[in-house]
Amino acid sequence: MAKAISTILATARQRRCGHAMKLMKESLHLFGKVATIKATLKICVHDLDEGWRAHSALAGGGTMVDIGWHLLDAIIGLVNTDYTPSVAYTKMLYVRGAQGHDCEDSADLSRVGQTEVEAITITGEKAVLTFDGDEVCIHFEPATGEAHLRYDASQAADYRSDIERMFAVFNGQVQASKARLPLAMQHVCDDYQVQDLIVTGTLQAIYQHANKQLNSSLMILLKVVLSQLHKDISIYGNGGVFKEFESEFKGYHGVPSLFALLHNSGTNALHALYFAPRFMPGHEVIFPVYTFHAKCSPAMHFGIKPIFCDATNNGTISTSAHQSRNHRKDQGSGRNAYVGGQPVGTFGDGAAWSLQGQKIVTGGEGGITLTKHADFHYRQLLFGHYNKRCKLETPTSHPLRGFALTGAGMKNRAHPLAIAIALNQLRQLSGFHTWKTKYATQLIVQLFSIPFLDLPATGLGTGTEPAWYAFVMRFKAAKAPKGLTREVFVAELHERGLTDVDIPRSTGLLHREPLYNKPQDLLPHLYAPEYSSQAEDTAFEEAQSFYEEAIKIPVYATADGQAATNRYVRTILETAAAWMRKG
Repeated sequence: MAKAISTILATARQRRCGHAMKLMKESLHLFGKVATIKATLKICVHDLDEGWRAHSALAGGGTMVDIGWHLLDAIIGLVNTDYTPSVAYTKMLYVRGAQGHDCEDSADLSRVGQTEVEAITITGEKAVLTFDGDEVCIHFEPATGEAHLRYDASQAADYRSDIERMFAVFNGQVQASKARLPLAMQHVCDDYQVQDLIVTGTLQAIYQHANKQLNSSLMILLKVVLSQLHKDISIYGNGGVFKEFESEFKGYHGVPSLFALLHNSGTNALHALYFAPRFMPGHEVIFPVYTFHAKCSPAMHFGIKPIFCDATNNGTISTSAHQSRNHRKDQGSGRNAYVGGQPVGTFGDGAAWSLQGQKIVTGGEGGITLTKHADFHYRQLLFGHYNKRCKLETPTSHPLRGFALTGAGMKNRAHPLAIAIALNQLRQLSGFHTWKTKYATQLIVQLFSIPFLDLPATGLGTGTEPAWYAFVMRFKAAKAPKGLTREVFVAELHERGLTDVDIPRSTGLLHREPLYNKPQDLLPHLYAPEYSSQAEDTAFEEAQSFYEEAIKIPVYATADGQAATNRYVRTILETAAAWMRKG
């Protein structure tokens, strides 16, 4: 695989896990209190100009940075973990000064020795240990120079044993600290049981498992990025990966005749979409009061007046709000979500999706819009693009065709690398949705017995199908044991290792935010000083209740999310049961 992606693959062993270090560490109990440790390390480097060793701009320093830290790490590995070593002295030399290097090449460490040397002397109250690279000797009467115990350390050259020992040590450290790791890392630890592999199949099994890991989704994305780098790093028109993504995105939603346009963020996608229908100062636009602020904020740059509506008991906008004013936008945050059997994002005048890092289909950053109106598409194009693509797509008969060279002055063009990553995700979306639906259903069924958690509905039989961007449940304080609050419950889940459990503070009731009730202070060119908005104390009872009760947990999108889902279920049940026993 390294050859396939033109990458050098190197293997290394950690010095502290070597055979010699093992022998020395096992002998330390014979010494009493350790007084000093003297160490020397020399390696042979014929030409320091090869690579990074001779230049501080590349290496960060000379031999002390190159090999000094290896020696210090080995010494720290020998002593107790609560021991803080201090370096008494060292000498730094420029042995090959004539070569003009800007950093030292030798100290008690050296990279220019004629022979390689690794030596350690440990002086304790009761004995002295010496190691010369081949033999570990222990002297109980140092004055005589006689070694009373000798151990052959030549096995240190057996890298297989050293690597097996290194993996064993690493696995032990990871398992010991796993409870403090984020859930995603715990999941990796569970998958990568190095110790078990050593016991059952030694290094062959480790290498086979490592090869499997290298072909994981992360490595697949790396190949996607490298492939795109060989094609285009910037696309001015509508070809390449842009054309592929826009075409497949429309096809996935069953609307190949619609107009699709990529943007560099979901926020800018909405900004362009709000420009398309000619929003003007004073126009009233309906928004859910409980949503992420970036859904509404771009519209404020057109001087509109936001009309906020209450939420339903699952946090979405109340449908009754649509009856009083025209609904112009169908903003799809979740892919694979359906209402009445129709994909979200296909039944309004226009729709926008984010491709930001946390989304189900992600490129790290990016956005895309769909519209059935040609004029909406051309206006979006001219708002956030210029020159080549505008000339390619805007008809010569369009009244704004004359702006094709400059556009409106904005630049919303997406990055090909981001879209290449997102295209890989889009092509897996059906599978993602299958697994997300499975895990969400498991969470609903298995957590149903907890009386103080109100779980979301599956949508089965209702014509509504969630995308499961996240799993949001509501904490019902009236049904909880005495002393248990939402914050206490989440904090305890964090302590038990479920650090991805979240109280969604960034999504809140927007009518209280100054951007929406005092926009004249920030955007005086659009809002008059006497601008009046919905009162901050307007009662949105359902939205407020949802905000005060919501707890969010992730829903995994691939087959290997089963272990993490099981851990969530088990930990939440155990935590709830412990509180229920308290009464």
